[in-house]
Amino acid sequence: MTILWDWNGTLLSDVALGVECEMEALRHFGFRPFSAEEYLRLFRFPVSSFYALHGVTQEAYPAVAQRWSENYTKGFPKTELRADTLDCLSRLRESGVQQFILSATREDLLLEQVRHFPSLPPLLDGVYGIGNIYAAGKVARALEIMDALGLKRQDTILIGDTLHDAEVAGEAGIRCLLVEGGHQAREVLDTAGLPVFASLTHAMDHLLQEVLEVRS
Repeated sequence: MTILWDWNGTLLSDVALGVECEMEALRHFGFRPFSAEEYLRLFRFPVSSFYALHGVTQEAYPAVAQRWSENYTKGFPKTELRADTLDCLSRLRESGVQQFILSATREDLLLEQVRHFPSLPPLLDGVYGIGNIYAAGKVARALEIMDALGLKRQDTILIGDTLHDAEVAGEAGIRCLLVEGGHQAREVLDTAGLPVFASLTHAMDHLLQEVLEVRS
């Protein structure tokens, strides 16, 4: 079994920081800010389409995205992993599961963020992001690394916290599990028609049971 983990909101508990940075960037450029509830209900990929709901034009988006990225980088040191991230990844690794991070974060920034948590890199077989800060999505990157690593579609599962993760998995021809508590509300995740777990631990228990069944 191979798992492609989403990063923001899935392994990393950064929703509060993300909302704070979004609000500041919108206010800075004179656009309407939004509530945390609106964020969880309306957030989407590409992120430019989310900003468009608040009046941000395609012309203005690069500057807003740059402001958000600068704010996020400054605030990142105060973020934490989800409480059960390290335990879940450790137990899955002990069971022989390959684990990679696949994120819509620019790859050099992603690698720096992952290294901020010294216990995390030893549990991973690779970390993959995209080539810019605009968070347009990660479908192309998923297809690229699936082919480059020779991952078998039937043995690979993507775990994330947004409908975009479901979209990526669908395009890549792999299964997807969703976890609540990230960047989209549970009622939004439920529209995907996929398994949605209350925590990483619940998702891990499900996966470990699959591993046992395959090996029995």
